[in-house]
Amino acid sequence: ERELADNFWGSQTGESFMINPYGNTDINASDKLSSIIEDGMSVLENKNKIDIYTPAKGLAYQEIKMLDIGWKTIGWMPMVDIFLSVDNGLTWENIGSDISNNGKFRWWNNLIVGEKFYIKIADSNDLNSSTVIGPCDVIENTTPIIELSTDNLNFITGKNEIDFSIKNIGGGLLKWSLAPDAGWIKLSRTSGSTKKESSCTAKVKRTGLKTGKYQGTIVVSSNSEEKEIDVNMIVAMPSLYVDAKYLSFDSTKNSQTFNIKNFGGGTMSWEIQSDVHWLVISPDRGSLRSGTSVSLTVDRSRLRLGNNEAMLKLKSNVGEKTIDVSAFRTKSFVDDTVSIDFTPWHWMYDHRVYYNDYGNYSFKPFIYIIGSMRSKTGKILNHHKTKDIRLMLIKMIF
Repeated sequence: ERELADNFWGSQTGESFMINPYGNTDINASDKLSSIIEDGMSVLENKNKIDIYTPAKGLAYQEIKMLDIGWKTIGWMPMVDIFLSVDNGLTWENIGSDISNNGKFRWWNNLIVGEKFYIKIADSNDLNSSTVIGPCDVIENTTPIIELSTDNLNFITGKNEIDFSIKNIGGGLLKWSLAPDAGWIKLSRTSGSTKKESSCTAKVKRTGLKTGKYQGTIVVSSNSEEKEIDVNMIVAMPSLYVDAKYLSFDSTKNSQTFNIKNFGGGTMSWEIQSDVHWLVISPDRGSLRSGTSVSLTVDRSRLRLGNNEAMLKLKSNVGEKTIDVSAFRTKSFVDDTVSIDFTPWHWMYDHRVYYNDYGNYSFKPFIYIIGSMRSKTGKILNHHKTKDIRLMLIKMIF
């Protein structure tokens, strides 16, 4: 015997084959016992039937959330179409076409509070074979539903922070918390709540890590469900970059700065070496993950007349760079003011002494005086002590 429950065939249908539910070969209608089937007629008829069990008539459903639609069918119906109406069935919107007839469909609804809606399910091959359920009420959504702006954060070389967001695409209040499983993952915040969206920033700390690829996870827990964000990070070799190759100090400049940057990953240690004493470098060494600034200051009291040149060597654990530096000193007198105290005759004289570029002191007019002479720094330039009085014999020339 053959089970023909899924066949709708008779001697008057003009069909020559029947469906075989137990194999891959159709049954030829000519392969029959003439004593049994000849002049016979099948009593099977096309009685497709659809029963919708969710949503249910008269019940209320929350707006803006996932709506589960469930049904069961009788008869041969491989695919179905699903429709929605919010005007008592006057018009129907197709929300699903040629859906496999497995008895369930999840629909993200865009219904509005206060509406009444109807659901219709029809045979995709015969839209006249359908069932309608409704009306159903629409109420405010109070169920939070979590959604992440991304499920993967990739920290390539040079990228140290990435923003992401936690969204509530449902209703009510979404409460969430974040928990990274690796110490090099840093978060701007680890918990919060939102009715719409919360923003967060993830940062990575490469300091002390060896060159290579790292993987971690941020676990996102909430009163909706738990999700995960995969975190990938690359720690590349350090790469030295200096934004200056030459620095010039004319007669108006006393200080300048330049930048040292690590365009790679990991930690770069560095040191600056100088072959002159008229440059003050601050700082002259250190370690960095991203970048730092270095200040150069010229000590003009140590410059020679004319142009002075130097070469700075910047050494690091990944290479070496050089910076050429020049500074110019004019031949004009430097107002290196020296004060003279002619004790006890200071009331008789009040002079300023100038030091020229040739290393000589010059005074006018011609006279011999006794006293002490000090520079701006307070250092006695030359003296002879007699008891408690500092004596200096200075020859004044015209």
